[in-house]
Amino acid sequence: VGHGIDVAALPCVPERRPPLRRLLGLGRYAPVKGWETALRALTELPDATLSLHGPLLTESDEAERPRLERLASELGVDARVTFGGEVPYAQVPQLFGLADAVVNATRGNAADKVVYEAAAACLPVFAASPVFDTLLPEGLRFHGDYPSSLAEKIRNYDGGAGAPLRARVEAEHSAAARDESLRALR
Repeated sequence: VGHGIDVAALPCVPERRPPLRRLLGLGRYAPVKGWETALRALTELPDATLSLHGPLLTESDEAERPRLERLASELGVDARVTFGGEVPYAQVPQLFGLADAVVNATRGNAADKVVYEAAAACLPVFAASPVFDTLLPEGLRFHGDYPSSLAEKIRNYDGGAGAPLRARVEAEHSAAARDESLRALR
């Protein structure tokens, strides 16, 4: 029945054209989120920055963030990475407006809501989870175990994904689409 995305709360950002330099990641600092893949991809994207924002909800999260900070330093990308804390939902549209693209490297069959939200905001969103195979075109999907796969997709992005992504979220994953599906079930 869709994910109930409030599309109206997520204004469409202007079309993002390559090169995509300002990358954004939103979500917990949990190992399953795959932030290591995003950091390693930065080594192949010398002009790109990555801004991560997320809560520390578990002991594992609390251990993961410092590990990622050390990794960024070891990889020599620490000057291009921002490790931020949790942000209020009301601030998400502003963060989308500042980004060229969203990266979601979550492993497995997880459907992180931020992918739908970024798509609703007309942002290119690169995702690893196979859950998004029907939402995202091939050019926005990457193999989460291979940082080079993400870097290649970002380098080869040729524009035009924004409006079609928003239309798909509106039709299949918006609050209105969910409500319509629920009415049909009754």
